[in-house]
Amino acid sequence: MDDNNIETLEFQCDEKATIKVNIMDFIVNSLEGFEDFLNYIKKEKGDLVNAIIEEAISQSKDVEDFGIQVEAEFNILQNNPVFYNMIINTLLDLLNYPKYKKKPLKEEIIVDVLDLVKGYILFDYLQANSMLAAMSREEVINLIQNYIRATIESRSNSANFIESLKDYVNTLKNTTMMWQTHDGILKLCNDEKIVYKVRKCRWAEVLQDCDKEICYSMMCYQDLFQVKNLNPDFNLTRTKTIMQGDDYCDFCYHDERKVKEIIHPSEKFWNNFS
Repeated sequence: MDDNNIETLEFQCDEKATIKVNIMDFIVNSLEGFEDFLNYIKKEKGDLVNAIIEEAISQSKDVEDFGIQVEAEFNILQNNPVFYNMIINTLLDLLNYPKYKKKPLKEEIIVDVLDLVKGYILFDYLQANSMLAAMSREEVINLIQNYIRATIESRSNSANFIESLKDYVNTLKNTTMMWQTHDGILKLCNDEKIVYKVRKCRWAEVLQDCDKEICYSMMCYQDLFQVKNLNPDFNLTRTKTIMQGDDYCDFCYHDERKVKEIIHPSEKFWNNFS
């Protein structure tokens, strides 16, 4: 790999990092995502939606009722009022809402990043885990991956494309600094490749006791397709993820306009890359 013209960045997450969030927006965004997912299941396997809802209720029956009402329309969720109320309370419980209970719901407040991470991804895992009551594990994984791929492809918009991998370095930097969820090292090589070794992932830490392949499908699988929404000429290769039990994640982004062949760096390269 050519070492000329290289920009190197090091990331180290702050375990005590905080972030501004509107709790009501967090609830509504999560509900919108869940409603969309349920609609996809209904379209693909309509007769299984009720079984999934019943399983989700059984998994969260002891969640505290915070008495929060949401001003939004969700057909499937609101047709099942017990389930709808339980989902709202589950989201707040996962967010560790009692810590922020005295703050206004509709204003931006400061919350711990780890609480927000748990709120989002443990809620997603609850959805996936509930599906196991109605489908095999393999079917669940396939359905999640098909949904993610279809959703990402539907969001492709040429107006949002970025021109170069150098531009993407800035996006990665800003996202990583905002969420404070990864430790790693990144190098931009001649604007034709980005090598990014993630040594710590808080998403994976939160999900460490959960099904690794389901979690990979929920969280990491999308990276392989999202890259095309950045620019159709970009390509991502990766052979390891912390989520699946590896010691690190080995991201390599390629600009197909500038490389003759897509070659993922060797394991020896990654072992020496620190």
